[in-house]
Amino acid sequence: MKPKSLLLSILIFSSIIPFDVRANGTVRGFVKDQANGETMQYVNVVIVGTTLGDVSDENGYFVISRIPPGSYSVKAMMIGYETGEHQVTIGLGRTVAIDFHLTESALQAEEIVKTAERERFERQIELSSIQISPRELKAAPAFIEADLFRTLQALPGVHVQTDFSSALYIRGGNPSENLILLDDVRIYNPYHLGGVFSTFNTDAIKNVDLSVGGFPPRFGNATSSVISITNRDGNSKEFAARGSVSLLSSKITLESPIPRGSALISARRTYFDYLYNTFIRPNSSDKNTKFPYYFYDFHGKINYNIAQNSKITLSGFYGDDVLHVEEKGWEYNPETGTSVERTDATDIRFGNSSTTLKWQYIFNPKLFSEFILAHSRFRTFLETTHDDKVEAKDEISDWTAKSDMTWYLSDRHEIKIGLDAQRLAFTMYFKVENFEWLAYKGDKSRYANFFSSYIQDDWKVSPLFDIQSGIRFTYYDLGNYFRADPRFSLRYRAQHNVNLKASVGVYRQYFYTFNPEDFDVIRLVDLWFPIDQRYPPIRAIHYIAGLEYWLNDDYYFSVESYYKDYDDLLDLNEVGREDVEIDDFLRGYGRSSGIEFLLRKQRGKLIGWIGYTLAFAEKTIEKPRASNTLGKSFQTEYMTYVANYDRRHSLKMVVSYQQSPKWTLSSSFTYGSGLPETPTLGWKQDYRLDEAGNIYGGDYYSKVPVKARKNSKRLPPYLRLDISVQRNFSFKNWSMQPFLQILNVTNHQNIFFYDYDLETYEYDRYGNIVYRKPQRKGIAMFPILPTIGVNFEF
Repeated sequence: MKPKSLLLSILIFSSIIPFDVRANGTVRGFVKDQANGETMQYVNVVIVGTTLGDVSDENGYFVISRIPPGSYSVKAMMIGYETGEHQVTIGLGRTVAIDFHLTESALQAEEIVKTAERERFERQIELSSIQISPRELKAAPAFIEADLFRTLQALPGVHVQTDFSSALYIRGGNPSENLILLDDVRIYNPYHLGGVFSTFNTDAIKNVDLSVGGFPPRFGNATSSVISITNRDGNSKEFAARGSVSLLSSKITLESPIPRGSALISARRTYFDYLYNTFIRPNSSDKNTKFPYYFYDFHGKINYNIAQNSKITLSGFYGDDVLHVEEKGWEYNPETGTSVERTDATDIRFGNSSTTLKWQYIFNPKLFSEFILAHSRFRTFLETTHDDKVEAKDEISDWTAKSDMTWYLSDRHEIKIGLDAQRLAFTMYFKVENFEWLAYKGDKSRYANFFSSYIQDDWKVSPLFDIQSGIRFTYYDLGNYFRADPRFSLRYRAQHNVNLKASVGVYRQYFYTFNPEDFDVIRLVDLWFPIDQRYPPIRAIHYIAGLEYWLNDDYYFSVESYYKDYDDLLDLNEVGREDVEIDDFLRGYGRSSGIEFLLRKQRGKLIGWIGYTLAFAEKTIEKPRASNTLGKSFQTEYMTYVANYDRRHSLKMVVSYQQSPKWTLSSSFTYGSGLPETPTLGWKQDYRLDEAGNIYGGDYYSKVPVKARKNSKRLPPYLRLDISVQRNFSFKNWSMQPFLQILNVTNHQNIFFYDYDLETYEYDRYGNIVYRKPQRKGIAMFPILPTIGVNFEF
């Protein structure tokens, strides 16, 4: 859509919408926390003495229209907070703007208030959506320190393949199918240390919304899930700080009011390299060897209130993993006949950065808008200074401009409209001395443009029945594709505490990561590839049905079944030639299905959840083919197999018990059936033809393994119990919480993979040859592992 058309649309909405409310008046505003100025969602706002009211949205915004002229009391109510109240006078066609600042308090029995989760239960139409609070993020025992993705993997339908990776496999999709948003901007590879930790600092997080399927049209270019992370705005009332020191890293979060706004800075860095190089290395036998690795991440956010209906936010996220290895040696100078000392270095960096400028503007009480300009980048870079100088780079750079508008058309219709334009650059090259390999037809980079729009209507058909319908349009110029993805959800209130829900939708993805499945257990970095005119975009259709049961104010139960139909899947062709472009990928299709149960408790001394998942994930992909068979009259052959992340059964439990204001005990338990594995049956000699047609190979060093049918066996079941204990010490102006965490308390040997020794003989102690069968040895993941640390706040 052209800028003139966008401006015309805004003017039309701005002029038409007030027409609807001139006969009566309107109250609109925001709900915020008195302690820190953070906006609050799902707060019940009512006009006392009437049936009129609203609930604050994800931005803390509410609007109540069609109020007859007169004087009223407006109340904002939420459990655990004192009721806020304003007196207003409504005139014909008049809009009154008020903000509520709620103060935490104990539950008051005389107030009729509702929890935020109850409001979500009563109003949210989408299925498969869970919101995680900061308290829940820190409830589960973690590996060394609290980690967002480690908490999410404890939910039904979400799992990881190994202890060494926090990459999330959700409902039969691989990690690149997840749309991961930080303050509405996509983050492409949100991991540190090869995937062991995520890049998000839990101290800076305000809330996390996870949609494991059936997500609405405003989200695109993803076929599996949406993980939307919102960072805190920063304390607009007073200076505040929090942080922690663990065996892994130190982190600090600072918040402060600024004129007409607030600011937040959050930083984290590993420190073992500094400790080793400063204190340990000088006293070691190898004084020339430095510890070569560290990672860091930084979050920053500034909010400025231009006017009561206008706010601008500048935010940034920057993080890197840095590996710097130095090797000293001697270089001979033939002219002088002497040798001089030289230092060769290898530098590897991989990380994310994003910068976002957001403008929130209320055109009128019924039209709330957000405009975003953003740049997000993920890159991997390698450089060496050895004799054979090596330089390699893989990068995805994303420039985005988008707008989202919410039109509160009436009490029965809430319409969302959005436009999105993206310019992406994919860069990949490898250079050794004078040789240079360029991934994209002789160019270092390939560019792609996306243009998307969507419209979505949340329709309250009756007090018991809601429908959400919408469609997303996308044009992708790299393949000249135009696609329309319709999505539909409904909710029926079968009883006061029972919701029945169903959803169907089409989802597509236009760039992807391709990791060979046999090696996907080790994910150091993800290499992103754009889909071009050779292949259609990957498509998935979600079918979901579920039931929600509100047991009481403390307990919530849900059951959901799902089926995902995949088409136009791609996999690497491992026997293709580098110089033949049309044999890079193999095509296919797939399906995943399952049923999930969740029982959750969010209030009181005891919080947590227990979930069970029965899941199936299957692929049918072309068999690998040599380049010289392309274009020939060979029939395409396919193979069907369970995906390597097909975990058939999983049972998970997370519990946190605050025994007193001083002591908090937590534990998590995970059981999962074994993941598929392709066993090695034996070995054979590898014979090949050279260009002259001569046979070579077949010697001792040319053994190749003989594999069984792909993913035909399974690893042993996975089982892990973790516990933690935390003690709170409160002082006059600050507090600290030292903690002890123990992972894998039972020291269960969870198998990472099997290592196959193909030798058929060995030597005994007398030097005699002893023949034996090939050996298989299981490589285990984390043993029992205690860690300590301390959190602090002032």
